[in-house]
Amino acid sequence: VGQLHDIQAALCWIGEHITQFPVSPDNIFITGDSAGACLSLLTLLIEHNDDAAHAFGIERASGIHLRGASLISGVYDITPSSPMRARLAETVGNEFFAGLDDAPLFLVTSSDDFVQSETLALATSLARNGRDFELHDFKVPCTQTLGHVFPVGMTWLPESERVLHGIREFSYPLTR
Repeated sequence: VGQLHDIQAALCWIGEHITQFPVSPDNIFITGDSAGACLSLLTLLIEHNDDAAHAFGIERASGIHLRGASLISGVYDITPSSPMRARLAETVGNEFFAGLDDAPLFLVTSSDDFVQSETLALATSLARNGRDFELHDFKVPCTQTLGHVFPVGMTWLPESERVLHGIREFSYPLTR
């Protein structure tokens, strides 16, 4: 929970100084990899859903309109028996994805990622709830390795370049 408060503090700072940067305040995306992907997803929920904010002890979200997120090799643990899902369900309700109505997600994993099932489970939940997302699940032969968070840790790979280019295309509304 402390990490979510840190993210909120950073977003509040960004919100207070947004006019000092050449960005559109209506086109801000959040991204994260591994545990950071989960934190990004939760931050997106917090920014879009007051009940989610309160579930994590945040009185008021930063107010930055996060338009969507790119999540790489995330550790989400949203299976029906997970503690995180139970906490969200008891405080936000079973429709905790309702906060993502207008927030598309770009999901990345690979068959060589030890948490591939986490991303695939999230994609399944999003699909069941009619949410907007793109899933990029790279399949690799046994003679090749991408590993966990390959677009961040191995940026020189062609697959990483495809992901990074895909995130850019996904995040810039003029090219979508």
